[in-house]
Amino acid sequence: MVIAPEPRAPRGRGDPAVGLRGDRAGSPGADPASWVFRRRILVAANLAGLAIGAILIGQSSYVPTYAQGVLGYGAVLAGLAMGTMTVGWPIAATASPRVYLRIDYRLTAILGGLFTIAGCLLLAVFVQEDSGLRRVALASFVTGIGLGFTSVSTVVAVQSVVGWNRRGVVTGSNMFIRTLGSAVGIAVFGSIANTVLADRFRNPPASLAGRLPDAIDAASISFTRRHRADDVIAYTRSALFDAVHWVFWALVAVAVLGLIGQFLMPRRAEPLAFEDQHGR
Repeated sequence: MVIAPEPRAPRGRGDPAVGLRGDRAGSPGADPASWVFRRRILVAANLAGLAIGAILIGQSSYVPTYAQGVLGYGAVLAGLAMGTMTVGWPIAATASPRVYLRIDYRLTAILGGLFTIAGCLLLAVFVQEDSGLRRVALASFVTGIGLGFTSVSTVVAVQSVVGWNRRGVVTGSNMFIRTLGSAVGIAVFGSIANTVLADRFRNPPASLAGRLPDAIDAASISFTRRHRADDVIAYTRSALFDAVHWVFWALVAVAVLGLIGQFLMPRRAEPLAFEDQHGR
């Protein structure tokens, strides 16, 4: 008696082997690194997203540190000074569609990059140790305008060059790169601030030797006046300002790198061609 073998069902999307191998012809989400990080417009938008994430976390972390630790304001006023960014961002994001429909995505992103550089330069140049919160609020507002123009124009640009079945991939990759920028940015900025603070505390004036605090943060500096001499507080706040000031200059450098990425965007956002013809 001969038993015929059972017919095998054709392998499709539900087959584990296909899932492991990846259906390149029918699944645009399979192996996205093969095209997301090779197309010029997508790479340029991801570079801009990397800068956006780093600048956002940098200002969100060190503007309140400056306001509380250097100027001695409370958390509410420090948050309000930083909060002007959240005012400028939606204003620019709302105006961005009208702008890129009149010019294009690339020029809108570059416009946002210039605003971002201007806002970071305001922090690095015009915000000094004895400056008030008005300059900080203005710088944060200008930076928010820049990030609003850049974020909207770059995301819409990458979505416009692919079909609907690929837009989730390009949008998700851009959001991931922005998160990665925040993670890398806070690590770099923290290293800069800690290095400057450690150097200042390691080499204090002779009159302050042995009198400086062992640990430092914005909150402790704001409330040390009751327990420490005025010269210790002045030196501690001066050291913190130097640390934050270097971080502000690092933000300028990141903004310039972001602008370079925006210049790398093609002048015309042409639909991308794919071998499977499923994406535009």
